[in-house]
Amino acid sequence: MVNTSAHRSPLSGPIQPASRLGLLLLPALLLGSFCGVEDTGVKFRGAVPLAPAVAPASSTAPAIVELPDPQPVLPGSKIIDPKMPAVPAPNRAADGKSVDTVPQLPDPAPVDKTGIPQSNPADVQVLPDPSTIRPQMPAVDVPQLDNVNLFPTPQQQLENAADESRRGWQLVTHGGLRATWDSNIFIQSKNEQSDFIISFSPGAAVGIGEFRQELATAGTFRDRFDRTDAELGRRYFFLDYNPSYHLYTSNGDESSFEQDIRVEARYTFTKLTLGATARYETLNIADADLGEKVGMRRFQGRINADYALTGKTTLEVQLDHSIRNYEGNRNDITEYRATGWVDYQVLPKTNLALGYTHGWVDVTNSSNQSFDQVQLRAVWKTSEKLAVKASGGIEFRGIDNRDDVTNATFAVGVIYNPFDATSIFLNGFRKTTTSASGFNETFLTTGFDFRVNQRFSQKYFLTAAGGLQSADYQENLITGITRADDYAWGRLSLGWDVNKWLTALVAYEYRQNDSNQDKRSFEDHLFYIQFNFLF
Repeated sequence: MVNTSAHRSPLSGPIQPASRLGLLLLPALLLGSFCGVEDTGVKFRGAVPLAPAVAPASSTAPAIVELPDPQPVLPGSKIIDPKMPAVPAPNRAADGKSVDTVPQLPDPAPVDKTGIPQSNPADVQVLPDPSTIRPQMPAVDVPQLDNVNLFPTPQQQLENAADESRRGWQLVTHGGLRATWDSNIFIQSKNEQSDFIISFSPGAAVGIGEFRQELATAGTFRDRFDRTDAELGRRYFFLDYNPSYHLYTSNGDESSFEQDIRVEARYTFTKLTLGATARYETLNIADADLGEKVGMRRFQGRINADYALTGKTTLEVQLDHSIRNYEGNRNDITEYRATGWVDYQVLPKTNLALGYTHGWVDVTNSSNQSFDQVQLRAVWKTSEKLAVKASGGIEFRGIDNRDDVTNATFAVGVIYNPFDATSIFLNGFRKTTTSASGFNETFLTTGFDFRVNQRFSQKYFLTAAGGLQSADYQENLITGITRADDYAWGRLSLGWDVNKWLTALVAYEYRQNDSNQDKRSFEDHLFYIQFNFLF
């Protein structure tokens, strides 16, 4: 007779040796608990504890596992479909560990004492305590120097333009701090005076659209590429105020407060592009034409429009207005200029244009002038690495109380990028300018300049630049004095992108003017360290 007092359920404890039936059932129970019971097509992998309510009623019959009635599943838990086909048991390695070769169904939801299945804690998406939730602050858009770096590629310019166009109205702060040693602050041929100058120029601009790049290049060391097609499609408007104070440590009377106010706008329609700019400055600078350091007020304004008449023909109109007012008894000059171009694309990479300019000049203490120019222009873009732009023609200038003069004019520009981190700029020019130093006097300037930029280690920029120009002053009928100047300059600078908002520069610059009038000749050496910031 089986001792039932010693008999215990195979689910609740060991079986006494006296029970032969239990011994026979023990391997089957162990195998079923390990490999799973496949009664309803649902496989339970692993040894899963069952609730007492579903334990077998008798140890003398095979264990039959009954699933509880379906219960609501908590949000986030996994739902097991009883109709899904059974998944074969996993393969097992020699050491007894499971080696799954097919995906397995998840473990069933544990059942609490009430018989209600609970969600698997690993599958439940637990919401945080509301008291611990903090609102996420919007990302602060810190200006990247790469957006306005020394070598922006056309792709970078397009990306920057798209990013700025989404920002709406912006307030941008910028400026610089500069320490300069100047060997000849008055650009005199004799009795040169040197000084150490500290300059601080904070600025702020408000605007909308893609104008940040304009602020990064205004008045800083950034030598950049000429405007590309990617930039020409930009739309923006901004008002910028950039005052500066220059402290002369040895010549305190020369210390000055200067102002720079600029308004600029550009808008592109389907076929029409409109642009306007106006800039007013108060300056205290050394002027090679006057041969001395002088205070002046300068204004420059421009309105331009380009209209695509056809797919290959473009009409261009440009109106310019400039004012130079000097301190003391010097000639103040006001100039107006209107220019029109008809541009035609003769080849996929070549454009030719015919232009006409009419202008007039009002000069205090001197006679007024008027001039007309007829020019031809060619633009040749051979590839992304090389572009050439050249224009030339004839100018007819009439001056009251003086014979009319006819001069050839031209301008040639070459942009060459042999490598991704290298750019070369060459410019040649010949133009007529009204002089502020004499009566009825103009000078014809012919010259060239160059600039080579090299980037290395991603953050460092080496720039070598220089130029040479010859100024031939037209004969003054009153004094009969002629003047010819040969002016040369050179600069070597090393720039460093310190971080996202700060750049640094150290530079040396040399300037020399060799004139047939000894008092106009000078030499000047400048060393300076400059920091620029843009937020």
